[in-house]
Amino acid sequence: MRHGNYPRLWRKYAGLQRLGGRGDWLAMDHDDPEEMFLGATDLTYISTAYYYYSTMIVAQTARILGNQAAYILALYMGLLPDNAVEQNADALEAKLLSNNGYLNTGFLGTAYICQVLSAAGKDEAAYRLLFNEGMPSWLYGVNLGATTVWERWNSLNPDGSISSEGMNSFNHYAYGSVMEWMYRYMAGINPAAESPGFKKAVLTPRPNFRLKSVEASLNSPAGIYTVGWHMETDKTIRLRVQVPFDCEARLILPFSNGREELLRAGSYEFHYKAIKPLGELPEIDGPFNRLKECIPVRPLLDKYFAGWQNIPRFHGQDSLARLCEIPYLHLNIDNIDLLKKDVEKLYS
Repeated sequence: MRHGNYPRLWRKYAGLQRLGGRGDWLAMDHDDPEEMFLGATDLTYISTAYYYYSTMIVAQTARILGNQAAYILALYMGLLPDNAVEQNADALEAKLLSNNGYLNTGFLGTAYICQVLSAAGKDEAAYRLLFNEGMPSWLYGVNLGATTVWERWNSLNPDGSISSEGMNSFNHYAYGSVMEWMYRYMAGINPAAESPGFKKAVLTPRPNFRLKSVEASLNSPAGIYTVGWHMETDKTIRLRVQVPFDCEARLILPFSNGREELLRAGSYEFHYKAIKPLGELPEIDGPFNRLKECIPVRPLLDKYFAGWQNIPRFHGQDSLARLCEIPYLHLNIDNIDLLKKDVEKLYS
């Protein structure tokens, strides 16, 4: 479209963005009488300057506001200069930790929170959010019997009663947006940017010790891609991949020091030792809920604390040492040091 002689579409000049407009309107410094109203200052320069200025305002606003959603949107939408991304991702993680590891976001912030954490290399924080069980969390509703995604985090109270009769749908998919993170990061299925329609894919699965196995299939326009991973021990992983006909995928094997495979159509399996533990060293002195999530540690809990599966959920925030002080649980506090030694050996 054109307005007079002024372009109204985005144009690219030498890597900068130009949005047509009136420029330095009615300046007196243009030599061309047909464009004298625009002024002599280059439109590309003006557009780029204002674009940068607006972006920096938004980025500074995120830092000033300092809430989770502000950081999430700034990170996901690319509003931050490169040298500020890590700092803001750290700040977001700190906000989560200050909230006992829980999110407090609504529809917009929740849609991207796990994605920006994983994009910043903070998979552990993203997985922790997914497996939280208190309110607000995805598993809060599951533990209350939910088979759909609710409009509110607390559509039901802990006793099962309805929290509010107004604006309280029990089939409202907004928070189900976490599924995109599961496909893109947990399973690692992504389209290659240079090849639309999934003719080429980039597969970057990211296992975590909270899950023993994952399998995801995506029915793309080019066919079905499948990625599955299975943790056999703390340092061993089995990976299964299927690439559809007439397609190819670049697979980046997790915990392999950057090993890549170019895969044509077909089915593949990889079985190898990970170069590092598939998760952070568990905190034995932290909340028991966190410790029991660690699949590789569970056989050790069986060894030293038989019956740990029967510990009531309301004790989940207590440490193992505190649980050992509760008489009816019958746990031996002397076994904590033995557990610590075996866990350190497992993760060394």
